[in-house]
Amino acid sequence: MLKRSMRPPEPALAISLLGHARFAADGVPYKVSAPPRTLPLLGMLLLNRGTYMMRDAVAFALWPDDTENAARTNLRRHLNYLKNALPSCETPWFVADAEWVIWNEHSSASFDVDTFRSFVGGPETMADAVALYRGDLLAGFDDEWLSLTRDRLRSQYLGALQELLIAARTRRDFVLAAEYARRILCEDGWREDAVRHLMAVRYESGDRAGALHEYGQFVRRLREESGIEPMRETIVLRDAIARSASLRDVADVGRPRLAAVAAL
Repeated sequence: MLKRSMRPPEPALAISLLGHARFAADGVPYKVSAPPRTLPLLGMLLLNRGTYMMRDAVAFALWPDDTENAARTNLRRHLNYLKNALPSCETPWFVADAEWVIWNEHSSASFDVDTFRSFVGGPETMADAVALYRGDLLAGFDDEWLSLTRDRLRSQYLGALQELLIAARTRRDFVLAAEYARRILCEDGWREDAVRHLMAVRYESGDRAGALHEYGQFVRRLREESGIEPMRETIVLRDAIARSASLRDVADVGRPRLAAVAAL
């Protein structure tokens, strides 16, 4: 009796482009070896999943400084590089003809940007969303076509951090609230509202000296690098902490309210 041949299962590919690119095939780290411009091409295909993109439009977006012929040639080469760099499988990762190219929705690939977007809007999954965000989309590339999506994702990440910070502070989880404040400041060191939250968190946790230290560090940097003074709200908060007063009536940090995260 003849045995029916069994086709091996398709590899499950996890693609992470938030921060520096990372790949995993069937849960095992996978190295993609291809010229650098292959990654923006992959990003464009994934960010436009379900869309038939004209090859000329893709080529001119990825190689805007090249001639038309050179841009088309580069696209053809890099589509081939990408095909060879991704794991071999029966179902193609993307489909292309002479006019258009599209990511294959039937391929078994996951994309961290899709997961981030689905997680960031829900209170129960927001912490998972910020854990996924390991840096700006396609970090290291400065393509013009990337800027709008990259800025929106960063803004949504910062909004989620702000909401998680306020929620943590409301339930008096000061360690976690301070971590969220510091993550905001790592992205934008001039976010004075985050500085105020960090000052308040340290003060409310019993570290008055630490709260005043945060203020002093920020003000010195502000004066040295920008030649300006802190906002009135920040000075008011510093004064309240200095005299060991309650922060109940201090603007911005006294009665935290959850802020909605802007949708993409």
